[in-house]
Amino acid sequence: MLKLSEEKVAILGELLAGPLGHLTANAMGRAAHHSSNLADMLAHQGLQHSLTGSKINAGAMRSIKSLAGPEAMGAYDAAHALGSRVAHLPTEQQRQIFQAASTAGSHPALGEAPLLGSLHRAVGHELAGTAPVAEAKGLAAKLYSKGVGAMSRIVNTPFDTGLQRAAKSAVGIAPLATAAATHPIGTAAHAAVNGVREVAGNSQTGQKVMKNMFQKGLNGSVLSPGVEKAIDYVVSPAVLDPLRVGQAFRKVSPEAATHAASMIPNGIPGVMPGGMGPPR
Repeated sequence: MLKLSEEKVAILGELLAGPLGHLTANAMGRAAHHSSNLADMLAHQGLQHSLTGSKINAGAMRSIKSLAGPEAMGAYDAAHALGSRVAHLPTEQQRQIFQAASTAGSHPALGEAPLLGSLHRAVGHELAGTAPVAEAKGLAAKLYSKGVGAMSRIVNTPFDTGLQRAAKSAVGIAPLATAAATHPIGTAAHAAVNGVREVAGNSQTGQKVMKNMFQKGLNGSVLSPGVEKAIDYVVSPAVLDPLRVGQAFRKVSPEAATHAASMIPNGIPGVMPGGMGPPR
């Protein structure tokens, strides 16, 4: 009978914790992606931060992307990029642009599309002077949303001193540091996979893949539920978002799909690199 020392058992446990932790994080992310309004909350937060010159602390951002996955901040990054482009304009001009964007994205199919729907609702809240109320169904979605939400509230403002920013960075990186201290091998593996995904998503190859997926969505391609679930769990809950957004434009009208296709070289706002997508 094979006998393993306590040290080898511990190492084996850590090695197994990596992929298991990664799958668990993706499963929780998938639950939040489909059963919470976390993206709406982050989009609204990103838009407001951009207009006030604020941004989630880099340490907190690293904890979120390493533990929850880079896609967790997609709506925030997209909304922050959108708002940053108009932040220098007078308030009245900002409202005119937001009103036009709200009207353009009012079709139900676009409202249900990932990222675009969250951006549209964030703009609507900004125009109305309101804010979304957190909603989540199921334990996994609630835990994921609360964890990401708590870290996203660690924010750098233009009025912070260097000491204040350093203190916020220490608090922001604490969740990742704690996880690494508790499960060093498993956390390192999980964070490494998420780091590779983040780099790949910003690479030329990653951009090409996203653009191809968006084009497939415009062409009406549909994946089986089983394949969608497998990609959500193994790769990322958001990797198919360009496909889903393309499908949404196709539902609006042939003209909308044609117009969206013409935007592919420069990127689709909040969905693909280029254009007004997330900053890199």
